[in-house]
Amino acid sequence: MLADHRWTVAFSGVMASVACSSSTTSSQLRDTTPDETTGADAGSSSSDAGTTILHPEATTLTKCAAKPGGIESIVRLVEHVNALPAPVDVPCLIASLPRPLALVATSNTLSAQPAASVKSPRVFMLFDKLVVSVVPEGSGAPFAELGEWVTPTRTLKGELAFPVEQALPTETPFVRIEQSNHTTPCGVCHRNEATHESIAHGYVSSAFRPINGLVKLPALEAEHAACAHAADTSTRCMMFHAIFDFGEVTQGAFSAEVESFP
Repeated sequence: MLADHRWTVAFSGVMASVACSSSTTSSQLRDTTPDETTGADAGSSSSDAGTTILHPEATTLTKCAAKPGGIESIVRLVEHVNALPAPVDVPCLIASLPRPLALVATSNTLSAQPAASVKSPRVFMLFDKLVVSVVPEGSGAPFAELGEWVTPTRTLKGELAFPVEQALPTETPFVRIEQSNHTTPCGVCHRNEATHESIAHGYVSSAFRPINGLVKLPALEAEHAACAHAADTSTRCMMFHAIFDFGEVTQGAFSAEVESFP
């Protein structure tokens, strides 16, 4: 779904991204248990909304957080982005997303939106009908990969590129990944790709859930704390502030019903 050189990298191994990966709904979340993944016990890791601290570095994001909106679909998310103060970057989008914010993170680099490292993992933000994935740095950092559930195991794929400097047509996420042969790059790995029955330029395919290289919430919180301690205003750290400074954050999980991806 990333229409650039990153697909070449992805094709040489195996690729997955939210637009070319999995998304989840509230019915597809489950309780998590201790495992070999990075960080402390998944079930014990949540950032309490009552103790959220707005760090000085994040004050520039308050104008974004002041415009929360529903994101029940990819089209609705585009409308939400259009309502944010331009230019809209990825941290601005994250700060504006509704809370509590359920996260799944992975250090896996086999993706069209690869993690930069265990300290800058790919982060899936799970909502009732939509998943948004981002990475703090690296080739995938200017993008938000989108997956909208159409069945318990299949998602409508899309992608947004940032910064967004003017209002976008609502079909933008679908047009970005559509190829001239009426397929998307997502279909290379995500099985049984088919056109959406009612959304122009929309393509639906099997979803994936990450199972290896999982980075738990305490590890993400530690990166956020390090950013605050260093008063770091890099895009990477602004993304961690956008995640943690604007309300409750919890450990999320994909349903076992969704196909796993290494």
